[in-house]
Amino acid sequence: MTKFSTNEKILAVMRYEKGSESLKSIAKSIGIHHSVFLNGIRQYEHHGEKAFIKSYTSYPAQIKLDV
Repeated sequence: MTKFSTNEKILAVMRYEKGSESLKSIAKSIGIHHSVFLNGIRQYEHHGEKAFIKSYTSYPAQIKLDV
């Protein structure tokens, strides 16, 4: 799956919520399967914009080796 920025994901959901385009047409235009896009819409409806913000931390290799 192609990676999208948080803003691009929100814009795609907004296109769907506006109602002028179908779920499948938007998913096809951005290059993902419609079920993946539907999952993103549901996450957005439940969590808002926080649904698309990555909540992980990248640790340096040395810290990983120490653990």
